[in-house]
Amino acid sequence: MTPATAIEAADTFPWRSVGVWMVALLALSMAINTYRAFADPVGFATYLGLPLVDPKDIGMVHIYGLRAAFLGLFAAILIFRGDVETLRVFALAALVMPIGDALLTYNAGAPTATVVRHVGYVVFLALTAFLLHRWSLRVS
Repeated sequence: MTPATAIEAADTFPWRSVGVWMVALLALSMAINTYRAFADPVGFATYLGLPLVDPKDIGMVHIYGLRAAFLGLFAAILIFRGDVETLRVFALAALVMPIGDALLTYNAGAPTATVVRHVGYVVFLALTAFLLHRWSLRVS
């Protein structure tokens, strides 16, 4: 590999993309949510803005935890494969979840701060998708 080729390869390495680091933070967040969903499902449901009416309903929180585990693992796999374009589509598709979470918590009368936190995830994911798109254009 010539020095010029090495520089070009370094410039296209996905870890140089802010968007990839943002996905890494999201994957870490999903890992933490997975842990919290199983360690304290009642408390985690309250944190999400949808407290359990009946503690026997913790199975729904566990379903959320399994969903979070899948999302975090899938994102990590895409990162380590360096598949920035699929990460971009993944971030765009993932917008469905925090938009839905914001609407559900708002309709359930959750505290404003909780609804705003979900909206914050929408903004974070949209920015992530934008930055990944910009990176894809740069390296193609």
